[in-house]
Parts: sequence; C-alpha cells; structure tokens
Amino acid sequence: MAQSALGNIPKALLCAPSAEYMELYANASLIPPVGGKSATEAMDKMMLKNADLVQKQMYVAAKGGKAAEDLMMEAIKTNNYCAMEVQYNPSSLYFTSQEGYSYDVSDGGLGGQARQVSTTKAPSSVTLGCELIFDAMNKDDAFGITDQGITPDHILSLGIDTAVQMRGGYSVSEHVNAIIACLFSSMTRQVIFYWGGMSFRGELTAVTARYTMFNKDGNPIRAHVQIEIYQKNEDNTYDQTQYQEAFAETFKSPASASASKISSVLKNNMTSISNAIL
Repeated sequence: MAQSALGNIPKALLCAPSAEYMELYANASLIPPVGGKSATEAMDKMMLKNADLVQKQMYVAAKGGKAAEDLMMEAIKTNNYCAMEVQYNPSSLYFTSQEGYSYDVSDGGLGGQARQVSTTKAPSSVTLGCELIFDAMNKDDAFGITDQGITPDHILSLGIDTAVQMRGGYSVSEHVNAIIACLFSSMTRQVIFYWGGMSFRGELTAVTARYTMFNKDGNPIRAHVQIEIYQKNEDNTYDQTQYQEAFAETFKSPASASASKISSVLKNNMTSISNAIL
C-alpha cells in the first residue's frame, strides 16, 4: 500500500514466479527423467496449481478487506510467486477478446511430393494490455539543482540521495529489465496482474519499453512500459470464474435487474421527450 494525500491507495501488482523458485527450476533440468517424465515437467504442473491457489485468494481479497489482502500476500509468497507493486497505477487497461478459429497450413509440396494441408485450430483468447510508468527523477541528480539552506526537507533529501547512490544511483532500468526478463522462460512468462479486485492470469507475450528521461550521467530515470498478457481459453488452463460469474449475473433469465434498470431509464427518457414535444 502506498501513502498519499488521499490516504492508502491500493497499487496494482504484477506477480511472477520468484527468483528462488526459478533457481530450483534450473537445477531440476539437470535431474535425469523418471518414468519418462522430467523434473521440470512436474514443476510446471505444480506451478500451474500454485497459480490457481494464488488467483483464488485474489478473488477472496477483492471482497474481504485488509485481512483478506494480507492472506493474499501470504499466498503469493508460499506458492513460490513474487509480487512487484507498480509505482503508478495504470491510467487505462484494454482487453482484446478473440473467438477460436481454424486455419489451414500447407507444406508447399516440397521435394516433388503432393502438397499436404493440415488444419490448425486456434483457441479463443483474451489479451490484457496496459502501460506502466516508472520514475526515479531527482532534481539534483537529473539537473544539478540543489536546495539552498539547511531545512528538514533538505536533510531528508540528502539522506535519501545517499542511500540511493549506495545502491547504484537513480535509474529505472532494473525494474524495466526485470519485466523484460520474464519473457526469457516459459515459466516466468506465466504472470498474474491484480488491481482493483480484478485478477488476470496469463502468458506475458510482449513488453515495449520507452525511456523518456535521463539524468546527467545518462542513466534512464523515467520509462513507459507497455505489457500484454495473453490468456488462451482451452483445456481449463486458466480459471474462468470471473467471466462465468459475470455472464451468469448479466444474462440470467428472467431479465436481470440491470436490464430492467436500463429499460426503466429508457422509458423515462422517452416519456420526458414526448412531454417536451407535446
């Protein structure tokens, strides 16, 4: 939770398998297969189950207040995930949903043989996209502007600056590189984005980073990072609870309360228009 003039503002979380778990995963690849199955395959299946447990706790946290949020954070940790809290909540999210479809793939008849055509079926899918902003701008570090006089704020600023310099200086590259690194493994591409009671789990498929400010040493201190998370809807890989509940509530029969409210509003508007004309 981040402190602001408005109080505690819940921040969005981007969750990925922890670095410690990935180290175990790398070592597991050195273990000989047992019964035709590798150790990494077993860990893949276990991680999918862990992700389900984390997401279920996120559903509870969305409705249960502070205590439920604490349990969610504990679930993230105990199920070998790690949560990165964004610096600024996204200003917008977009969802692209696509129905499943089939397409033909031809081998072109290579080698003088008859052309072979196979049909491939693409599953229905949903993609979430958003832009994350990271900022490490310090006016002295970026522009060489130093506060004059000894004030409490100046002393605090000097203390913060010293601590940052000891950690390598002002830069946003570590956060950006960490998100890009998630693309390098099929395991770390499995991420969960949580914000405002919404939990979206899928495969991180694209990261576009744009650095827009640098300090006097040339280090990037502001970045806009566009991410896309792809969720294919097949084989029950991902929990569809939130979609199913929304569908059942919105399209229930007889007409839902929300539909009745819309009809009532439209009827009142038409009545007002008729009275105005008359």
